[in-house]
This record gives sequence, structure tokens and C-alpha cells, in this order.
Amino acid sequence: MSVVLPLLLRLGEWAAWAGWLAALFAVAGWMVLFGSGGQSAKPRPWVLDHPRVARFMTYRTSWHCVTGLPLTMLLLVSGYFLIVYTTGILAAPTPGEVVRFDRHVAAALAASRTPWLVDVFGVVTAFGNWAVVFTLAAAVSILLWLRGRSNCVAGLWIAIAGNQVTVTLLKALFRRARPELAFFTEASYSFPSGHSAISAAFFGLLVHVVIRERIFPSGPSVLTGGVAIVLVCFSRLILGEHYLTDVLSGALVGSFWAVIGIWCMDRLATLRTDPPATLLRQAVQVAVVVVAVVALWFVAANYRQTLVVQPPAVVSP
Repeated sequence: MSVVLPLLLRLGEWAAWAGWLAALFAVAGWMVLFGSGGQSAKPRPWVLDHPRVARFMTYRTSWHCVTGLPLTMLLLVSGYFLIVYTTGILAAPTPGEVVRFDRHVAAALAASRTPWLVDVFGVVTAFGNWAVVFTLAAAVSILLWLRGRSNCVAGLWIAIAGNQVTVTLLKALFRRARPELAFFTEASYSFPSGHSAISAAFFGLLVHVVIRERIFPSGPSVLTGGVAIVLVCFSRLILGEHYLTDVLSGALVGSFWAVIGIWCMDRLATLRTDPPATLLRQAVQVAVVVVAVVALWFVAANYRQTLVVQPPAVVSP
């Protein structure tokens, strides 16, 4: 019995992860092949042979109702954290494979940490701080409002607020301690990474708005936004403030709220207007950008100065 029970638990854990991955790839694959809600779908033999499956997947990936793609994303994210919680990989008395892998990654990155990397990523990580993101979001909101895009402003702040509430609740639920090799002292819990979550939510939404409004081409926009998110996430790892699973889980939470924000923008499209492009309006937009850049510089610099270096820790093997 002492051998069978751990084996059954391990098989159950593998089965849960396999089911979750299958659902994730099914939704992602359907959207790649047919688009959101199957709107770009072309008749295919296997689709015609399975109309019930096609209707189910079309509804599950539809933007047009909250019980479509938003609910699907909520179920996938909830399922992920439920598996993480029930399998106990974060709080088991004996560290499991995931925890050991997290610690190996943290130790390897801490060993490669140099003063110039700390200086560079100490600035980069500020772009996941709430004060910096709030400054950026406020500037973006004013610019969008001046363009008559009130629906985008609403979707942006719904995503930011929902992301913050979710991260706070998950930190209180899991109560995971910070890595012992962290360079700076942090007061909050480790799982999930709030910096990674807000960067994925905010920069993901920003890329969508830039492409939607045809401000910049989609290719450079996606690349720039993706690099920004990756850099913020990596800064949390190289500084030792989070484990790898913290960062990945934070990015997942942020991505979920980015999807919800985009959905809200679409649902609130009636708030959109097209005001005339007057010289005064354009001058105000330029002034907002200038003020935002200056404010951002001071906020980011202040955040860097408030970081307290943690005394070196002796980590047991």
C-alpha cells in the first residue's frame, strides 16, 4: 500500500496535467486553424463529419459572449492553478521535481549574476512595478480618450484591476516564500509574479491597441511588446526575486486578463467615437507624451532607489 498510493497519486498528477495540456492545445489549435469563433473556418471533411464538436469548439472560442472565449480562458487558468494547488508542488514537505527544478534554475542564474546585470535589470524590472505601469496606463488612457477610444480605456483598466486582484488573491492563497538567493528584499509572497502578470496584461493590451488603431505595423508592434514582456519576466529571474514557475504563472494570469480586456473593448465598441483631428488635440497629445516620459523617468528612478539589497543567504544543499 505504501508503494501503490504514491504511484496512484503520481499517475493522477500526470493525468491532470495531460488533460489540461490537451484542452489548451485544442483551443489554441482551433483558433489557429479557424480563428475566433470559427469565423474564418473553411469546410473540412473531419469538421463536416463531426458537427457537434465543431459547434462546441466554435462556441468555446467565440468573442461574442462572456460564456465563449472569456469563460474558456477562465476555466483553463483556473484549472492550471487548481492542479498546482492540489498536487502540492509549492508546499509539499518534501520538495518535488518542479520545486527542485525551480531551485536549480534560481541557483544557476544567481551564479551568473554580475554587477552590470543587476544594474541593467534593476531598471528593466521597474517596468513591472505598479507605479510605473500606472503612469504608463494613465498616459495611454488620455491619448486613447483624445482619439475617442473610450472602449479601449475601459478595457485597459478592467484588465489592470482584474489582474491585480487575481495576483493578490493567489499570493495570499499559496503563500510561497521568496527565493533565498534574491538580490533585493521583497515583502510580498513569491507565487505568482506580479511584475510578470502586469507586464503581460498591460503590454499585451497595448500591442493590441496599437495594431487595432493602425499606429504601427503589426510585426514590429508584436516584436516590441513581446521583448518588453520577456525582459521584465527575465529580470525577476536574474535578480532572484521569483522562481521560474512564479514567472510563468504570472505571465499566464496577465495573458488571461489581456484577453478579457480585449473582449471588453469589443463589447463596449459603442463608446467609440471619431473626433476631428484638430491642431489643439494633436498638441495636447504631444504634451501628454512629453509629460509621461518625464514622469516615467522619475517614477522608475525612484523605484530603483527604494530597492533594498538583501544580505547574502547561505543555502543548504
